[in-house]
Amino acid sequence: MTVHLALQKMALGDALTGIQNRHALKLFFESIKDNQENLHTLVIDIDHFKSINDQFGHETGDKILIEMTELLKSRVDSKDIYRLGGEEFLVILEEAPDNEALSLAESLRRTVEQSTFAHEETDINITVSIGVSKFQYGQAFNEFLRLADKNLYRAKNAGRNQVCSG
Repeated sequence: MTVHLALQKMALGDALTGIQNRHALKLFFESIKDNQENLHTLVIDIDHFKSINDQFGHETGDKILIEMTELLKSRVDSKDIYRLGGEEFLVILEEAPDNEALSLAESLRRTVEQSTFAHEETDINITVSIGVSKFQYGQAFNEFLRLADKNLYRAKNAGRNQVCSG
């Protein structure tokens, strides 16, 4: 691998999980903003993640982030998964009808809820809140992220372990 490619991978990738980062997402949106008509995103946030880090340690928190990434990769193409930061992920669904985006979000929520994440001799159960948003033609990246976050926080305010769209 050349130095240039290594630097590019570092700039666009998340060091912990190996998936793309927020900067890569911004570049993706800039490349499609004028020609994408049916794109949805799922913004996924691990509920009460700070408590997990506080109770079990940051190493366990990191393992959960890696396991969450693997779970997402088992359901969608890894090129469509981004880590926004902390415990927040974003999944891109191109050419997905509204009902398909909501169905996948609910399926992911249930899968996470029913999964256990291992920590030494203890199994940790987690839940996620998911905001589903539809990209509007010509929408600015920051405006779109604001809407996606709004839907995520609606899910959190509804009691967490929820899917909300708008």
